[in-house]
Amino acid sequence: MFSTAIEFVTGRYLLAVYGLRWWDYSEYPLNVDGLVSLPTALIFGMGCCAAVYLAAPMLLRVFRGLPHAVLPFLCALLMVLFALDFCASTLHPNTGQGVVVHSASQGEPQVIEPARIELLLHHFPN
Repeated sequence: MFSTAIEFVTGRYLLAVYGLRWWDYSEYPLNVDGLVSLPTALIFGMGCCAAVYLAAPMLLRVFRGLPHAVLPFLCALLMVLFALDFCASTLHPNTGQGVVVHSASQGEPQVIEPARIELLLHHFPN
């Protein structure tokens, strides 16, 4: 449920800031404004359960087997990788195919071209 709340808040943020939809679940049953839906929430939930109950115990066994002197370096490496990913995503946001925007004249979401998305993002007031 937490991942669905994050997805909903993120979708609202993207609509408010950029006026764009990066995803649309309007075709799915039990959706809320096309931003979240029950089937996708269940899939996210299963993924979270798999991460907690399958991946986390395996990673814990791996980390416990590492020498303690390696852990600070591993932590620093992961923080640097996160920072690099954050910077790259900020400088070059996702502008892939399938982004839709609501048209005031038509009322229905429309798929917009990546070139228009780039134009919108680069001319957005700072």
